[in-house]
Amino acid sequence: MSDVDTTTHSMEDMSMTCNSKDNLGKPNLQTDQKDDQLVFPEPPEDWQFNKFIGELADNIGMRDLEKLKLQFSGAGGISSSVLDSIKDVRTLFTLLKTKKYLNRENMVYLQVMLQIAGRIDLVEQVIDFSREMGNTLYFYAAAGEPENGYKYVKMHVQGKDFSNCTSQYIEDLRNRLSRVLFVPTQYVIIAGIEPSSSLLITFMVPAKYVELMERRLFGGDTYPELHVLGIDIILIGENAFNLTGLTDTTLVATEQQEKLSSVYKQLQTALENLERSDLEIVRMSNDINRIRNEHTKICSQPKLL
Repeated sequence: MSDVDTTTHSMEDMSMTCNSKDNLGKPNLQTDQKDDQLVFPEPPEDWQFNKFIGELADNIGMRDLEKLKLQFSGAGGISSSVLDSIKDVRTLFTLLKTKKYLNRENMVYLQVMLQIAGRIDLVEQVIDFSREMGNTLYFYAAAGEPENGYKYVKMHVQGKDFSNCTSQYIEDLRNRLSRVLFVPTQYVIIAGIEPSSSLLITFMVPAKYVELMERRLFGGDTYPELHVLGIDIILIGENAFNLTGLTDTTLVATEQQEKLSSVYKQLQTALENLERSDLEIVRMSNDINRIRNEHTKICSQPKLL
Protein backbone atom coordinates (compact mmCIF):
# COMPACT_ATOMS: atom_id res chain seq x y z
CA MET A 1 0.00 0.00 0.00
CA SER A 2 1.37 3.43 -0.91
CA ASP A 3 2.02 6.25 1.49
CA VAL A 4 -0.82 8.17 -0.15
CA ASP A 5 -3.26 5.34 0.51
CA THR A 6 -2.06 5.04 4.07
CA THR A 7 -2.48 8.74 4.61
CA THR A 8 -5.93 8.67 3.06
CA HIS A 9 -7.11 5.83 5.28
CA SER A 10 -5.65 7.51 8.35
CA MET A 11 -7.48 10.73 7.60
CA GLU A 12 -10.74 8.83 7.03
CA ASP A 13 -10.29 7.01 10.33
CA MET A 14 -9.61 10.29 12.11
CA SER A 15 -12.65 11.83 10.46
CA MET A 16 -14.86 8.95 11.56
CA THR A 17 -13.41 9.17 15.04
CA CYS A 18 -14.05 12.90 15.21
CA ASN A 19 -17.53 12.47 13.84
CA SER A 20 -18.23 9.84 16.47
CA LYS A 21 -17.01 12.17 19.19
CA ASP A 22 -19.06 15.01 17.74
CA ASN A 23 -22.16 12.81 17.70
CA LEU A 24 -21.57 11.83 21.29
CA GLY A 25 -21.29 15.47 22.25
CA LYS A 26 -24.43 16.56 20.43
CA PRO A 27 -27.82 16.23 22.13
CA ASN A 28 -30.25 13.70 20.74
CA LEU A 29 -33.11 16.05 20.00
CA GLN A 30 -35.65 13.28 19.51
CA THR A 31 -34.83 11.60 22.83
CA ASP A 32 -34.55 14.87 24.74
CA GLN A 33 -37.87 16.08 23.37
CA LYS A 34 -39.52 12.95 24.74
CA ASP A 35 -37.84 13.46 28.11
CA ASP A 36 -38.90 17.12 28.20
CA GLN A 37 -42.59 16.36 27.57
CA LEU A 38 -44.63 17.13 30.67
CA VAL A 39 -47.39 14.70 31.51
CA PHE A 40 -50.10 16.28 33.64
CA PRO A 41 -52.19 13.91 35.74
CA GLU A 42 -55.95 14.03 35.45
CA PRO A 43 -57.51 16.33 38.06
CA PRO A 44 -59.57 14.69 40.82
CA GLU A 45 -63.18 13.97 39.94
CA ASP A 46 -64.29 16.48 42.58
CA TRP A 47 -62.00 19.24 41.27
CA GLN A 48 -64.73 21.50 39.85
CA PHE A 49 -67.12 20.68 42.69
CA ASN A 50 -64.52 21.54 45.35
CA LYS A 51 -63.73 24.79 43.57
CA PHE A 52 -67.42 25.67 43.40
CA ILE A 53 -68.29 25.00 47.05
CA GLY A 54 -65.12 26.85 48.04
CA GLU A 55 -66.39 29.90 46.18
CA LEU A 56 -69.77 29.49 47.86
CA ALA A 57 -68.10 29.33 51.26
CA ASP A 58 -66.29 32.60 50.57
CA ASN A 59 -69.68 34.29 50.12
CA ILE A 60 -71.29 32.99 53.33
CA GLY A 61 -70.81 34.96 56.54
CA MET A 62 -70.94 33.92 60.18
CA ARG A 63 -74.62 34.75 60.56
CA ASP A 64 -75.58 32.41 57.73
CA LEU A 65 -73.13 29.81 59.04
CA GLU A 66 -75.18 29.50 62.22
CA LYS A 67 -78.33 28.98 60.13
CA LEU A 68 -76.62 26.22 58.16
CA LYS A 69 -75.31 24.49 61.28
CA LEU A 70 -78.77 24.55 62.85
CA GLN A 71 -80.18 22.48 59.99
CA PHE A 72 -77.88 19.56 60.83
CA SER A 73 -78.46 19.55 64.58
CA GLY A 74 -80.69 17.18 66.52
CA ALA A 75 -81.55 13.51 66.13
CA GLY A 76 -79.82 11.85 63.22
CA GLY A 77 -77.68 14.89 62.62
CA ILE A 78 -74.33 16.20 63.82
CA SER A 79 -73.67 16.40 67.55
CA SER A 80 -73.74 19.80 69.24
CA SER A 81 -70.11 19.53 70.36
CA VAL A 82 -68.99 19.03 66.76
CA LEU A 83 -71.17 21.87 65.48
CA ASP A 84 -69.89 24.19 68.21
CA SER A 85 -66.31 23.52 67.11
CA ILE A 86 -67.04 24.59 63.52
CA LYS A 87 -66.01 28.21 63.07
CA ASP A 88 -66.17 28.70 59.29
CA VAL A 89 -68.19 27.48 56.31
CA ARG A 90 -65.29 25.66 54.65
CA THR A 91 -64.94 23.44 57.70
CA LEU A 92 -68.69 22.75 57.69
CA PHE A 93 -68.61 21.85 53.99
CA THR A 94 -65.62 19.55 54.57
CA LEU A 95 -67.53 17.68 57.26
CA LEU A 96 -70.72 17.51 55.17
CA LYS A 97 -68.73 16.05 52.26
CA THR A 98 -67.26 13.41 54.54
CA LYS A 99 -70.73 12.51 55.81
CA LYS A 100 -72.06 12.32 52.20
CA TYR A 101 -74.44 15.27 52.56
CA LEU A 102 -72.53 17.10 49.83
CA ASN A 103 -71.35 15.48 46.62
CA ARG A 104 -71.07 16.40 42.96
CA GLU A 105 -73.88 14.04 41.90
CA ASN A 106 -76.56 15.41 44.21
CA MET A 107 -76.90 19.13 44.84
CA VAL A 108 -80.26 18.91 46.55
CA TYR A 109 -79.03 19.06 50.16
CA LEU A 110 -76.93 22.07 49.22
CA GLN A 111 -79.91 23.77 47.59
CA VAL A 112 -82.22 23.10 50.52
CA MET A 113 -79.79 24.29 53.19
CA LEU A 114 -79.04 27.50 51.29
CA GLN A 115 -82.72 28.13 50.63
CA ILE A 116 -83.63 27.72 54.31
CA ALA A 117 -80.78 30.08 55.20
CA GLY A 118 -82.37 32.65 52.90
CA ARG A 119 -79.54 32.68 50.35
CA ILE A 120 -81.63 32.41 47.18
CA ASP A 121 -78.81 34.08 45.25
CA LEU A 122 -76.56 31.12 46.04
CA VAL A 123 -79.34 28.64 45.22
CA GLU A 124 -79.41 30.09 41.71
CA GLN A 125 -75.64 29.62 41.47
CA VAL A 126 -76.07 25.96 42.45
CA ILE A 127 -78.66 25.50 39.69
CA ASP A 128 -76.37 27.13 37.11
CA PHE A 129 -73.42 24.99 38.20
CA SER A 130 -75.52 21.80 38.13
CA ARG A 131 -76.71 22.51 34.61
CA GLU A 132 -73.15 23.16 33.50
CA MET A 133 -71.86 19.95 35.07
CA GLY A 134 -74.68 17.71 33.82
CA ASN A 135 -75.64 14.32 35.31
CA THR A 136 -76.30 16.05 38.63
CA LEU A 137 -79.51 15.93 40.64
CA TYR A 138 -80.88 19.30 41.72
CA PHE A 139 -84.26 20.90 42.37
CA TYR A 140 -85.85 23.33 39.96
CA ALA A 141 -89.48 24.29 39.42
CA ALA A 142 -91.21 23.84 36.09
CA ALA A 143 -92.01 27.00 34.16
CA GLY A 144 -95.53 28.35 34.42
CA GLU A 145 -96.50 27.11 30.97
CA PRO A 146 -94.97 24.39 28.78
CA GLU A 147 -93.62 25.14 25.34
CA ASN A 148 -96.00 25.26 22.39
CA GLY A 149 -97.24 21.82 21.40
CA TYR A 150 -96.33 20.29 24.76
CA LYS A 151 -98.16 19.54 28.00
CA TYR A 152 -96.97 18.81 31.51
CA VAL A 153 -97.20 15.40 33.15
CA LYS A 154 -96.44 15.63 36.86
CA MET A 155 -95.58 12.49 38.79
CA HIS A 156 -95.55 12.12 42.54
CA VAL A 157 -92.93 9.61 43.65
CA GLN A 158 -93.75 7.69 46.79
CA GLY A 159 -90.87 7.00 49.16
CA LYS A 160 -88.39 9.24 47.36
CA ASP A 161 -87.00 12.54 48.54
CA PHE A 162 -83.82 14.53 48.11
CA SER A 163 -81.90 12.18 50.42
CA ASN A 164 -82.37 8.99 48.40
CA CYS A 165 -83.16 10.09 44.84
CA THR A 166 -80.49 9.93 42.15
CA SER A 167 -80.10 11.37 38.68
CA GLN A 168 -80.05 7.81 37.35
CA TYR A 169 -83.52 7.20 38.83
CA ILE A 170 -84.84 10.32 37.10
CA GLU A 171 -83.38 9.16 33.80
CA ASP A 172 -84.82 5.65 34.25
CA LEU A 173 -88.25 7.15 34.88
CA ARG A 174 -87.93 9.32 31.79
CA ASN A 175 -87.05 6.30 29.66
CA ARG A 176 -89.93 4.30 31.12
CA LEU A 177 -92.42 7.09 30.36
CA SER A 178 -91.05 7.23 26.82
CA ARG A 179 -91.72 3.52 26.30
CA VAL A 180 -95.16 3.64 27.93
CA LEU A 181 -96.32 6.49 25.70
CA PHE A 182 -94.49 5.23 22.59
CA VAL A 183 -92.85 8.62 22.15
CA PRO A 184 -89.14 9.05 21.32
CA THR A 185 -87.05 9.78 24.40
CA GLN A 186 -85.79 13.09 23.05
CA TYR A 187 -89.36 14.41 23.20
CA VAL A 188 -89.76 13.54 26.90
CA ILE A 189 -88.18 16.51 28.64
CA ILE A 190 -87.50 16.79 32.37
CA ALA A 191 -89.09 20.15 33.18
CA GLY A 192 -88.92 20.25 36.97
CA ILE A 193 -87.90 18.36 40.11
CA GLU A 194 -89.50 19.70 43.28
CA PRO A 195 -89.85 18.62 46.91
CA SER A 196 -93.39 17.63 47.80
CA SER A 197 -94.67 15.23 50.46
CA SER A 198 -92.07 13.03 48.79
CA LEU A 199 -90.89 14.13 45.34
CA LEU A 200 -92.69 15.74 42.40
CA ILE A 201 -91.17 15.33 38.94
CA THR A 202 -92.53 17.24 35.96
CA PHE A 203 -92.09 16.00 32.40
CA MET A 204 -92.91 17.99 29.29
CA VAL A 205 -94.34 15.73 26.58
CA PRO A 206 -95.95 16.45 23.18
CA ALA A 207 -99.60 17.31 23.79
CA LYS A 208 -101.14 14.52 21.69
CA TYR A 209 -99.34 11.85 23.73
CA VAL A 210 -100.39 13.48 27.01
CA GLU A 211 -104.02 13.62 25.87
CA LEU A 212 -103.87 9.91 25.01
CA MET A 213 -102.42 9.15 28.44
CA GLU A 214 -105.16 11.19 30.12
CA ARG A 215 -107.89 9.27 28.26
CA ARG A 216 -106.38 5.97 29.36
CA LEU A 217 -106.16 7.16 32.96
CA PHE A 218 -109.82 8.19 32.89
CA GLY A 219 -110.54 4.71 31.51
CA GLY A 220 -108.97 3.08 34.56
CA ASP A 221 -105.45 2.32 33.36
CA THR A 222 -103.15 2.39 36.41
CA TYR A 223 -99.90 2.21 34.42
CA PRO A 224 -98.20 -0.55 36.45
CA GLU A 225 -95.00 0.11 34.47
CA LEU A 226 -94.78 3.49 36.21
CA HIS A 227 -96.18 2.37 39.55
CA VAL A 228 -93.37 -0.17 39.92
CA LEU A 229 -90.94 2.79 39.94
CA GLY A 230 -92.79 4.37 42.85
CA ILE A 231 -95.22 6.62 40.98
CA ASP A 232 -98.44 6.79 43.00
CA ILE A 233 -100.12 9.91 41.61
CA ILE A 234 -100.08 11.44 38.12
CA LEU A 235 -101.17 15.05 37.65
CA ILE A 236 -102.28 16.33 34.24
CA GLY A 237 -103.68 19.83 34.30
CA GLU A 238 -106.18 19.99 37.15
CA ASN A 239 -106.79 16.22 37.16
CA ALA A 240 -105.06 13.91 39.65
CA PHE A 241 -104.98 10.16 39.00
CA ASN A 242 -104.22 7.75 41.83
CA LEU A 243 -102.34 4.67 40.62
CA THR A 244 -102.42 2.82 43.94
CA GLY A 245 -106.13 2.37 44.52
CA LEU A 246 -105.68 3.97 47.95
CA THR A 247 -107.46 7.08 49.10
CA ASP A 248 -105.49 10.28 49.56
CA THR A 249 -105.91 9.94 53.35
CA THR A 250 -104.37 6.47 53.27
CA LEU A 251 -101.51 7.73 51.14
CA VAL A 252 -100.74 10.51 53.59
CA ALA A 253 -100.90 8.12 56.55
CA THR A 254 -98.55 5.70 54.79
CA GLU A 255 -96.08 8.47 54.06
CA GLN A 256 -96.18 9.61 57.69
CA GLN A 257 -95.38 6.06 58.81
CA GLU A 258 -92.45 5.95 56.41
CA LYS A 259 -91.18 9.31 57.66
CA LEU A 260 -91.48 8.16 61.28
CA SER A 261 -89.55 5.00 60.46
CA SER A 262 -86.93 7.11 58.72
CA VAL A 263 -86.54 9.31 61.80
CA TYR A 264 -85.92 6.27 63.99
CA LYS A 265 -83.34 4.96 61.52
CA GLN A 266 -81.60 8.33 61.50
CA LEU A 267 -81.57 8.36 65.30
CA GLN A 268 -80.03 4.91 65.39
CA THR A 269 -77.41 5.97 62.86
CA ALA A 270 -76.60 9.05 64.92
CA LEU A 271 -76.08 6.94 68.03
CA GLU A 272 -73.74 4.65 66.12
CA ASN A 273 -71.65 7.51 64.75
CA LEU A 274 -68.35 8.09 66.48
CA GLU A 275 -68.38 11.67 67.62
CA ARG A 276 -64.63 11.80 67.97
CA SER A 277 -64.18 11.08 64.25
CA ASP A 278 -66.31 14.10 63.38
CA LEU A 279 -64.34 16.22 65.81
CA GLU A 280 -61.10 15.01 64.25
CA ILE A 281 -62.32 16.06 60.80
CA VAL A 282 -63.18 19.50 62.14
CA ARG A 283 -59.81 19.81 63.90
CA MET A 284 -57.94 18.85 60.74
CA SER A 285 -59.93 21.34 58.69
CA ASN A 286 -59.24 24.06 61.26
CA ASP A 287 -55.52 23.22 61.16
CA ILE A 288 -55.50 23.48 57.37
CA ASN A 289 -57.22 26.86 57.52
CA ARG A 290 -54.80 28.06 60.19
CA ILE A 291 -51.75 26.97 58.17
CA ARG A 292 -53.19 28.58 55.04
CA ASN A 293 -53.73 31.87 56.88
CA GLU A 294 -50.21 31.78 58.33
CA HIS A 295 -48.77 31.11 54.89
CA THR A 296 -50.72 34.04 53.45
CA LYS A 297 -49.42 36.35 56.19
CA ILE A 298 -45.82 35.24 55.61
CA CYS A 299 -46.09 35.75 51.86
CA SER A 300 -47.61 39.21 52.34
CA GLN A 301 -44.76 40.44 54.56
CA PRO A 302 -42.18 42.66 52.82
CA LYS A 303 -38.98 40.84 51.96
CA LEU A 304 -35.71 42.12 53.43
CA LEU A 305 -32.98 42.95 50.92
